[in-house]
Amino acid sequence: MATDPHLTELFGACSDEDLIPIRDYILKARTNGLIFDERYKKQPNFPTRYIESLVYQIRTFGGNSFVNVCRGVRTIGRNSFAEVYRGDGVEYAEIVHDVAKKFKVHKVPGFANKTVEEREQLVLAKILEKSMKKMTEDELRELEELFGEAGLKGRNLRGGIPLAALIAQGAIRFAGLAAHNMAAIVANAVARQILGNGFRIAANAALNRGMAVFVGPIGIGITAILTLVNIAGPAYRVTIPVVCHVAYLRAKAEFAESV
Repeated sequence: MATDPHLTELFGACSDEDLIPIRDYILKARTNGLIFDERYKKQPNFPTRYIESLVYQIRTFGGNSFVNVCRGVRTIGRNSFAEVYRGDGVEYAEIVHDVAKKFKVHKVPGFANKTVEEREQLVLAKILEKSMKKMTEDELRELEELFGEAGLKGRNLRGGIPLAALIAQGAIRFAGLAAHNMAAIVANAVARQILGNGFRIAANAALNRGMAVFVGPIGIGITAILTLVNIAGPAYRVTIPVVCHVAYLRAKAEFAESV
């Protein structure tokens, strides 16, 4: 089974509840092979028991994902055709890069030097940025207050400069609680829109209130985004939500280590 430097260790530190959305995003793909996995069939509600299978599915999507096709086109000439399509998929870092390109955040200054984690943040910021256009003035103020409580006091998120660009340039630094909150808000809204249910953050009433308030605007935004990208390839209906949830799991783990 596949391992991945940006997924395996992270998933190993997660609970079953953390990984359920990852499992469900994979299961929604018609080409997924998880339903045939013996460990999944024995304990479907305990994804920590089949982490390698989750990683494998993310990387391959049954061999029919858009990123696999792109990888094949790039590598023909260096490897044999059989080797290109041997079914091991692509690394998660390449999936994140592919999703970032779909959101056009690869055009922000310094993108080439960004880590996988920083690119995940840019994807979340772009989704939040697009969703802000659907928010009322009251919702925008509440969003600013929520991030203010997380250490970004005095930041006007409606200043006209794209949020992803501000993060890329270092004008706004989402770290610690602020990064956790942004990831939780976006990942929860995506889960509600695609899976029909989100998640709660224990002992954080303000964030849970914020997630409830912003699920509508972000849900509208993500629906529009997925409608557009689905034309380019149905695999994006898996890769985009998976990247959002992995970004949340990473921000959650990093925040837990900092407190």
